[in-house]
Amino acid sequence: MLRTGNLTLATTAYQYTASVPTKDLPLINAAAYTYAFLQNVATAEDQEQQLDLFYDYRNNKGIYPKFHEYFQESQVPLPAVLGKGDPAFIPPGAEAFRKDLPNAVIRFVDGGHSALETKVGEIAGEMLRFWKGIKYWKKDLMILKNFIVAE
Repeated sequence: MLRTGNLTLATTAYQYTASVPTKDLPLINAAAYTYAFLQNVATAEDQEQQLDLFYDYRNNKGIYPKFHEYFQESQVPLPAVLGKGDPAFIPPGAEAFRKDLPNAVIRFVDGGHSALETKVGEIAGEMLRFWKGIKYWKKDLMILKNFIVAE
């Protein structure tokens, strides 16, 4: 059932288009999700790998305490920019990072699971603003900025 119901081109397209504002749907290139399907789901071997990943999700909850401990001890800088309509990574899950990382920067864009397909400029802007505030990153940010401008 999982294989025939979820490992399809239609499901892959859904991951790209669900919760995307109607005005942004033309920004999504069907070739992108078709390629993702062909690279990750189309063959029986690919499907077995995807099913293994789905089955392994049950183990995630058991390692959450290690993530919490790492975040609490390290206070690693965390930027998270997600589609506010993402059916897989919902806003309360992102907001939960603030429990362990009070300085986490959590932002939501008007999009779904594949928000980069329609909001790449907005997301890139949020990331640049975040990293500009991280002292040890400023030199690398200037190198990156000069590289992007040079291209």
